[in-house]
Amino acid sequence: MAIKRLERMSYKAERLVARLLGLKPTQKHAPFDVIGEGCAYEVKAVSALALTGSNKIHIEDGAWARKQAFLAEYGLNGILIVVVIAGRNDVAVYRVPLTKQHLRISTIIKTGTRIA
Repeated sequence: MAIKRLERMSYKAERLVARLLGLKPTQKHAPFDVIGEGCAYEVKAVSALALTGSNKIHIEDGAWARKQAFLAEYGLNGILIVVVIAGRNDVAVYRVPLTKQHLRISTIIKTGTRIA
C-alpha cells in the first residue's frame, strides 16, 4: 500500500513539473520524466520528513548510466527537479543541474533555483 502511495505521489510530481514547464511527461520507463527543448528533467518527489536524517537523493548505478548515455546521444542537459511536499497545499519545487549521482536535498534547497 505504501509503495502505491509513493508511486502516485511521484506521478503527480511529474505531472506538476511538466505543467510548470509547459511540457508533457514521458512514458513510464523512459530515462527521464520530462523532456523539453535542450533539457531532460529527472523529477524526484520527497516529503518534508525527508529533510531530516539522511536526506539524500540517490540514482542507482544502472539508471545513472542510462541517463548519461541518453544525454550524450541526444546532446541534452540533465536537470534534477525536486518537489518537496510539506502538506496538501504546501509544495516547493527546486531545480539544479543533474551532475552527480548522489545529492543532498538540503543542498538542493540551498543552492538550487526555486521554480514554484
